[in-house]
Amino acid sequence: MIPAVEQSLEARPLGGSAQPRSVRAALAADRLQAAFSRHGLDVDAHELASGRVVVSVAHGVLVHTNGPHFWWVTWGSSRRGKPRVTLCRTVERVVEELLQHPAVVKRRQTTETPKLPV
Repeated sequence: MIPAVEQSLEARPLGGSAQPRSVRAALAADRLQAAFSRHGLDVDAHELASGRVVVSVAHGVLVHTNGPHFWWVTWGSSRRGKPRVTLCRTVERVVEELLQHPAVVKRRQTTETPKLPV
């Protein structure tokens, strides 16, 4: 968990107050990290000055979140090198989409431990 979020959660008063945007974003990033971890990928999360969080999944693959939404930019797709922004609302959909991304596939192949002969 991002240290600033741990402090925010500890300092948060009990009661009906809404969570700050940065806390929602950090909690969403934690859920995303856990989901990728279940697929054997260790990803990093970093809080931005805007209160959003960016999650580094693979080389060139950064997922941004503000809490309820996740988005990332893919370059050099079939649109002649123009960027394509993908928006998702669920962690499951993000993982499903990105496990097919070429950079993530490559990372998974290189991080898998080789099976040594016995």
